[in-house]
Amino acid sequence: MLVGCYNAADKPIIEDRLPQANTTIAELKRYVGNGAVRIAEPITLRGHITSSDEEKNFYSSFMVEDTSGAVEVMVGYPTLFGLYPEGLEVALTIEGCAARHSRGVLQIGRHSEQAEPYDIDYLESRERVDEVVHSALSVKPTTAQDIDIRDITPNDCGRLVLIDSLKLVASTSIDTVTMTLHDAVWRGTSLYIDPRGDSLTIYTRDYATFADNKLPHTLRSVTGILESGDYDGHSVYNLKMRYESDAVAY
Repeated sequence: MLVGCYNAADKPIIEDRLPQANTTIAELKRYVGNGAVRIAEPITLRGHITSSDEEKNFYSSFMVEDTSGAVEVMVGYPTLFGLYPEGLEVALTIEGCAARHSRGVLQIGRHSEQAEPYDIDYLESRERVDEVVHSALSVKPTTAQDIDIRDITPNDCGRLVLIDSLKLVASTSIDTVTMTLHDAVWRGTSLYIDPRGDSLTIYTRDYATFADNKLPHTLRSVTGILESGDYDGHSVYNLKMRYESDAVAY
C-alpha cells in the first residue's frame, strides 16, 4: 500500500476562495452505490473536517462532513491534525479519484489494482493531495449530531454523532479468564448498551494514546465518527472517538 510523500514541514495550500460545491456528499453516495467506482465527472464537494488524529485513533485519513452526510479522505500521511485540523473548511475536487463504501463509510482515494479487494488506496503524492483537497483559513467548532442508537440509519455512517447514557457490558481487552470488566481498557472493541437495551460498540486502535487507559463503566455521553460493524456475530453500529475526552463518564 503506497503512502503519500509528505513530511512534517509540508503545509497544505491555503486558498482565498474555495471551489464551490456542485454535488452533496449524499448525492455522491448514491452515485457510488455498491462496490468501487472511478469518478469520471468534475465533482466538487465542500464541508468541514470532523475528525482528528492527534491522539492517534485515526490514521492517514480525515472525515469531511456537509449538511447531507460525510466522506473519508484517504490522504496517506500520519499526524494530519496539524495540516488539516478539526473544523477546517475544505473543498474536494475528486475527478479521477476512486470511491467506495467501507464499514458503511464513503471513502475517497486513489484507484489501485494492487489494493484488491478494496480497489482503493491512499492518494499517491503530495501533488495529488493538493489537487484534491483545497483548504480555507476558516476553522469552525464542530457540532456532533445528538442521536439515539435506535434512530441511527446507514446514512449516518461517517457522521460525527453524540450518544447519551451508556453502560459497559463487554470488552475485547479482557483476554484472560482471570480478568473482569474492572480490568478493561479502551484498546480493542467495547460493547455498551443504552437504557433501552440497544447496543453500540466503541473501537480504539492499539496505537491510540489512550488505548491502555481504563474504560468508564458508565458514560454520560460519547462523541465520535459512526461506522457499521459487528460484535460476536451480530450487526451493530460502531463509534470511533477522536480524543479520550470524547467519552464523558458519570
